Amino acid sequence: MNIFGWLKQKQQDKEAARRIYAGLLAQARQPVFYKAGGVPDTTDGRFDMIALHGFIVMKAAPGMNRRMKQYLFDAIFRDFERACREMGIGDLSVPRHMKRMMTAFKGRFFAYEQAVSDQSRLADALQRNLYRKAQGIDNTVLNVMTSYVAESLALVAQAPGDDLRAGRIAFADSVLASWEDHNGFRQHAA
Repeated sequence: MNIFGWLKQKQQDKEAARRIYAGLLAQARQPVFYKAGGVPDTTDGRFDMIALHGFIVMKAAPGMNRRMKQYLFDAIFRDFERACREMGIGDLSVPRHMKRMMTAFKGRFFAYEQAVSDQSRLADALQRNLYRKAQGIDNTVLNVMTSYVAESLALVAQAPGDDLRAGRIAFADSVLASWEDHNGFRQHAA
């Protein structure tokens, strides 16, 4: 491949990473996670949901080689940096915040990666990382989230590469459809 072909492929991969990020971000923002799933609807809770969905895609998606994972990571953190600035974090403080978020993202990624082969270890990793500040998360909620992650990993692993590159990511929405909170909130599978 000549230099122009390489540059074109690199640009296409970066654009695909941005679309993948948009797809996983849309999933991480689903109200069911916050209303019925017990994830705190806070900046930290939203960060944790993005980190979880980033893990699912980076771990399982076909074609997510090292370069594509880096492009996706870059897209995620460009958006995090933009969000920090929008929240009013000063220019001199943004690098410090970004470093903490990168460390947290990496820690969650490796915690989930080490636990993914065992349901009880995965539930424990979710309890520590996703529900870290939430009080009173019952086992039913934790079991649904554990099933959601396991089934999402399987679905993403089977996804056609073209769908993934277009940002169309199949997560386990059918698992979420069973969630119902005390107010009768129900998430319907799309």
